[in-house]
Amino acid sequence: MKTLLFRTNIDCPSRLAQASYGLDGLRGRYYRYSVDLLEANHLLTIDTESLQSQEIIQAMQKKGITCKEFRPAKNTNQYANF
Repeated sequence: MKTLLFRTNIDCPSRLAQASYGLDGLRGRYYRYSVDLLEANHLLTIDTESLQSQEIIQAMQKKGITCKEFRPAKNTNQYANF
């Protein structure tokens, strides 16, 4: 299983609903998804075996959601420099 991350504009319940409608067309091809509404990048996280990033981006764009693949920095420890 792989985890795909996307930076989005899902910042409110109505956009979250639109994203859910967009993901309905991909149902059965992912295990779960989550959106962090409070994080600055409004990360959409999807656990899947078969979906490709472009399929998710297209599904989101059809519903008016801005969606770009997100790749965290190699050093994800925010306290590494202390």
